[in-house]
Amino acid sequence: MKILQNTVIFMVAVFTVLLPLKLASIVGVPEVISLFPPEIFPWLIISWPVTLFPIVSGVLMILAISVFPLKIGQQFNAFMVSCLWLVLGLTGYLGAINASVKDFVYSQIAHGLGIGAYAITIYFILSNRPHLRRRFLILLASATLLVALLGWEQRLVGFEETRRFVMTQQQETGVAMAGDFMARVMDNRVYSTFASCNNLAGFLLMLMPLVFWYAWKLGSRIEPPYAGRVIFLLIAFLLVMMPFFMTGSRAALAVLFVTTALLLMLFPVDRRLRYAILAVSIISLTTGALAIHFAGRGFWSMFARLDYQRASIIIFAENPILGTGWGDFFHDYMVVKSYPSKEAPHDPHCMLLAYLAQCGIIGGAVCLAVLLWPLWKGWHQIRGYGGKFYDKEDFWIFAGITSGIIHSQVDTNMQVPAIMCYLAALQVSLMIKPCSCDSAKTGLPLKILFLLIAFGAGFASMQKGLHLLRAEKAFAELENLISPNNKGMQHRQVTAQQINSALENCVALKPYSPFPWQMAGDFMFARGVYETAERYYRKALELSPRRASGWYRMHRICQVTNREEEAMVYLHKARALFPLNEDYKHPWKRPNTQQSYPVINNYRRYE
Repeated sequence: MKILQNTVIFMVAVFTVLLPLKLASIVGVPEVISLFPPEIFPWLIISWPVTLFPIVSGVLMILAISVFPLKIGQQFNAFMVSCLWLVLGLTGYLGAINASVKDFVYSQIAHGLGIGAYAITIYFILSNRPHLRRRFLILLASATLLVALLGWEQRLVGFEETRRFVMTQQQETGVAMAGDFMARVMDNRVYSTFASCNNLAGFLLMLMPLVFWYAWKLGSRIEPPYAGRVIFLLIAFLLVMMPFFMTGSRAALAVLFVTTALLLMLFPVDRRLRYAILAVSIISLTTGALAIHFAGRGFWSMFARLDYQRASIIIFAENPILGTGWGDFFHDYMVVKSYPSKEAPHDPHCMLLAYLAQCGIIGGAVCLAVLLWPLWKGWHQIRGYGGKFYDKEDFWIFAGITSGIIHSQVDTNMQVPAIMCYLAALQVSLMIKPCSCDSAKTGLPLKILFLLIAFGAGFASMQKGLHLLRAEKAFAELENLISPNNKGMQHRQVTAQQINSALENCVALKPYSPFPWQMAGDFMFARGVYETAERYYRKALELSPRRASGWYRMHRICQVTNREEEAMVYLHKARALFPLNEDYKHPWKRPNTQQSYPVINNYRRYE
């Protein structure tokens, strides 16, 4: 049994390191297609499909439950933290009730169950082997350093190599990349292995207190200790803080100052030090705001996020019991949006409001418990250390959790498996006690009930993840036929029969999804096969009736087939679903010159 336990521990350690390296993409955007290269070597470089996450997480939880005994008594607080994450994953089923597109439902439920399974796995290991807590935390800090080093590599050489590659591909294929894609390619903001620079900033912000703590402790072992601490802290600052600044994330920088001020208020420190740090924080925030306004990118994105959150409150007020359903924040936001643009986010950039708006009051309450209960318990635990609280490992874990939770309310952290799993791992680690003894007070029925629920959640996580992985691979094969990127001129000879065959494979695996129909419809529309394109668009519209762009596609079909009255009906419907989209203000007109092949745009940010 000990050999089996050590094997599971090793597997969990490897998976933990791989999370920020390979599974740091965004969940809940089914229009964005993952890569499935046929060769092995590219898998060492690319990010892996996020649908792998719930599969592996579910398997590891079932293995951990099978080889480790359940110990609750002395580790009750850690048990509660892991259970809350599992309950949050199960609460995600509420978001399926009112959802209009099942793509979002499947991905969000699998994602939530995967996070809960990971939290349970870490609890089972650390509750039985509490002496491994420090090693586990060092593992988290080491993975963070590796991500930061890859950020350095990206800034120093990666961006230039990517730009050369993209320019070469455009010259060879003769196809221009989408504008938003090129804007990202030309941007110097570091994102390392993450899907966005803001998510990388949130991840580094959450783990940097732990990195600095271990740098301080490592420096203490060198003589003289003062010089050793300065040297190792300087190294840690260069490795982690510089990539953090290179992300250019204004929200993460503001959260850093807010967290610092909040910790000063929560814990007893010298009054002069408190006032000095508060003054520095206020001055820094003010200076940064002025710099952003006059010399930076401005505050437009921040105002947009406030608009997302305003809309979330409106949506919750209209659907307080069960929420609007997973993915329908995207549709509802287009109706209540307050400023004109094409942008329509899939997530309100706030974890709590995402659950409130899409899963209702119960989802919001469980999410609030997941975020605040460990903070409450951790605060009482650290206050018990007295005046030397800052010399305890628990304080720096608490600081990381605090910053991670605050940042999750201003960005899309909830949708990133790596960030959520590391947050859950820090919370469980904070609650672990040195003693691994069990308590006789824990009843057998409670243990059996928990194990049954956990096993069921683990199998559901695996099953849904496997289903999503197979469906996403079929969708990627369809996209490979349609997308001209990396294909060369011979790719233009793809036949309608090939497209139809790939489309049938997608539909067989996920008959509920509108996106394969929409993608195939775009292909047929660009080729001038309007009758087939209309049939595909109608099917996509049937599966996603609240998507404004679906109605606008039908408007274009009617325009090119000279059905003016019918075209205006579809256009009015598109306007009603997205009133402030400037593309829908006037009837669509056929361009004078058309591409012989459609450019597949990045679907992440735009409706």
